[in-house]
Amino acid sequence: QFGKDFLGKQGINEEQAYNLVTTALESGITFFDTGFSYGYAEERLGRCLSAIFESGFWKREDIIIQTKGCETLNDDGSYGDKNYSPEWIKKSIEISLQRLGLDYIDLFALHGAKPEVISDELISLFDDLKRQGLIRAYGVSGVSDEFGYWISKEQCFDYIMMTYNYTEARRNPLIDELSKNIFLNNDIELLKPITIESIDLGPVITIIKTNIKNNDIDINIIKNKEQNEKILNIINIIYNLYNKYITYFKELFFI
Repeated sequence: QFGKDFLGKQGINEEQAYNLVTTALESGITFFDTGFSYGYAEERLGRCLSAIFESGFWKREDIIIQTKGCETLNDDGSYGDKNYSPEWIKKSIEISLQRLGLDYIDLFALHGAKPEVISDELISLFDDLKRQGLIRAYGVSGVSDEFGYWISKEQCFDYIMMTYNYTEARRNPLIDELSKNIFLNNDIELLKPITIESIDLGPVITIIKTNIKNNDIDINIIKNKEQNEKILNIINIIYNLYNKYITYFKELFFI
């Protein structure tokens, strides 16, 4: 949630934001998620990336950026209603590219969409933007089970972003369905590692939110040994970031 709760709010200054992003990169985190309506997160992440690329330690191709869109922008700078028209989605992507200071966005997701807003014209727009090199893949975020099965049947998106609780595993049948109909047939090399790791990250978020207040991370509830090792590595990275910036976490999460 760096992309929204940290970079998009006043809780930390520019130097602290830069340190958060560089510490994440140094710890092996190269995937950053943000959004059009996440305050000024896109602009701030863009400034951080510009300085990082200028340093020469990381290149653009080393980092994966996802942003999301659909919310409109009012004249006073506030965000308005959702608009899934091809015209507005194209405009919002152009604005996001300008804010981020990038030539292309790796992953673009429709924010909180539903089947009834998906049109042939919208999919055609995404395909055109891919051909132009402005986005590398397109998907949806905040997906309900019903919408997930619809996407699996229609096969009209490159990927989806959804919440997942490893300990509950309620969405395993949906993930299996998507794996058969979308992920395994997807020839976008960019998505192959993300598809796997996004599943692994579900329990990490759950565990962190559940136990971080007590400075106690308990993964005994996760039964699979192989998954334990993967999740432990991810937890260690996040926990090291937590310890380094514990003051900011306490302030923003009211711990």
